[in-house]
Formats: sequence, structure tokens, C-alpha cells
Amino acid sequence: SAGWLPVEIKVNGFQLTLDASDLGVNVIDQLAEMVAQLDDGKTAQCYFYLEPEAYILKVEPILNLAVLQIQFVEDFNNQDISTTETKLQTEINLCQFQTSLQNALRSFRDFKYESEDWPAPEKNALLSRILNS
Repeated sequence: SAGWLPVEIKVNGFQLTLDASDLGVNVIDQLAEMVAQLDDGKTAQCYFYLEPEAYILKVEPILNLAVLQIQFVEDFNNQDISTTETKLQTEINLCQFQTSLQNALRSFRDFKYESEDWPAPEKNALLSRILNS
């Protein structure tokens, strides 16, 4: 209803550029939850909705590393019958990944934008906690 969020993901020579929709769960809230779950040693995921396609980002922590998987699904609303394609699966440094997420979230929080452009995050307490820790 409001707009599109430009997203760029770069990992070990892989690059993905997309514009995520604000429909569904706010991706900023999802990324904040991802940081919190990874802090707790739990697998985390978020999706970037493209209407009807989506990219799904899944991170599974393993000690100081993590397995990062990026999948593309043609019809996010019908994932059970839609074709899913793995675009990337690689090991990454968990600490560096978490830091990059926190830096991206901090940049978003500090960016001035209108509510017509992107909805405000709903999980402000979580966002403040992970950015101030």
C-alpha cells in the first residue's frame, strides 16, 4: 500500500538487487527478528515479497559460521505448489553477517522517509534493543 524498499544483498561474489513490497510482514521487523534469533543461536529466515514472487533468506548458525540460503519462489502465496529455486547456499561468518544486518537496520532507522513511502516498523522495542546492544 505504501511503496517498495530497495534491497541489495552481496555475498562472496554473489549479488542480488530487488525492490521488496511492503505487503505482508514488514521486512524491517523480520530482519530485526532475524538478528535476535541468531543472537539466541536459532535458525532465522525472512522474505522479500515481490508480488507474487519472493526471495526467502534463511540463516542457520553453526558455531561462528552460518549456512546462508537464498531461495526464489514464483508464487509466495502458493509456496506449497509453486516452484522454488535455490539461488545461493554458502557458509558465511556469523558475526560479520549479524553486523551487516545491524548496520543496514541502523541506516534504515536513521533515514528520513514519509509514511506513504514505507510503513513504520512495528517492533520498535526489538529494533532499539538490537541496535543499542
